[in-house]
Amino acid sequence: VPVNGVPIGQGTEDWLDLPINAYYGYNYSQTIYLQSEINIANKRISKIYYYWTGVEAAESSKDWVIYMGHTTITGFNTGNDWIPVSQMLEVFNGEVILPDVAGWVEIILDNPFNYNNTQNLVIAVDENTPDYDYGDFYGTETIENRSLAYEDDDFNFDPEFPYEGYVVTGYANIRLQLENLPAGPEFMVTP
Repeated sequence: VPVNGVPIGQGTEDWLDLPINAYYGYNYSQTIYLQSEINIANKRISKIYYYWTGVEAAESSKDWVIYMGHTTITGFNTGNDWIPVSQMLEVFNGEVILPDVAGWVEIILDNPFNYNNTQNLVIAVDENTPDYDYGDFYGTETIENRSLAYEDDDFNFDPEFPYEGYVVTGYANIRLQLENLPAGPEFMVTP
C-alpha cells in the first residue's frame, strides 16, 4: 500500500461491483473521485490500488484497460451519461493480477496522469477477459450516483461505442500514488 498515497473510501461494501464485477465475463465502469477527496496540487498519478477480497485468484478478470480524465460533473444522472473515452487518457493496458488472498492490488500506470487539482477525476476500467471468477472489491456507498457500469457474459463492451449502463450509488475504494511532475521534458528525440 502506498505510504504517501491518497486514500479514498473506507467502506467494506462488496456488492457495488466496482471497478469490475468478476462474476461477469466483460466489464466497463466509470467512477468519479472528487477534487475535495484528492486535493493535492502539482502532482501526477503514477499508481493506483484497489482492495480485492481474495476469495480466489481471478484468472478470468485480468485484462484491463484503464483511462483517466478530468470532469466537472460530480455524478451520473442516467445509464447513458458515459464520459467519452476521447476526453480521457489511456493510462494502463495490461494484466492485473488478482490473487487468492485479500489485500490491495497495485496497478502501475503505463502513462502517469497529470492531475490538475481543480476538476474531479474520472477513472474508467475496461475488463476484457472472457469467462468469470468469484471475488469482489471493497467500495464505499454514497448518496450520489458516483459510478456508471455495464457488464455482460457474451458481449465485450467497446468504450468507444457505449451501450446503456446503470448508475451506482458508490465507488470502489482506491489509493492514488502521486509523484512530482517531471522538471523538464519527459522524453527527447534527437534526429
